[in-house]
Amino acid sequence: MVSKLKDHDAIDVLNHITVYNGTRPPSITEEDFKSIDSRYGRDSPDIIPEYATHMAALKRNLEKFRLDHVRALFASRRLKISSQYRPHILLEKAKLS
Repeated sequence: MVSKLKDHDAIDVLNHITVYNGTRPPSITEEDFKSIDSRYGRDSPDIIPEYATHMAALKRNLEKFRLDHVRALFASRRLKISSQYRPHILLEKAKLS
């Protein structure tokens, strides 16, 4: 929310969290957010930093994704047979029950 200049909504969320946790509300205000935005050149909601886009978040998460743990399931012939998804066998077992 803060990255999209929805400062008021962000403060509301923080207040709801503090009520839920039974702690005192934060002392941060919308003016604090605005001063930070002006200091770093973020005065317009049309300007979204590159790290705050959905595509950037997707890229960050996909960088961590690796298939090594899946490849291990198919390392040998026996593991390949055991790891195969065979819905027709599951259906036959369900019918027999």
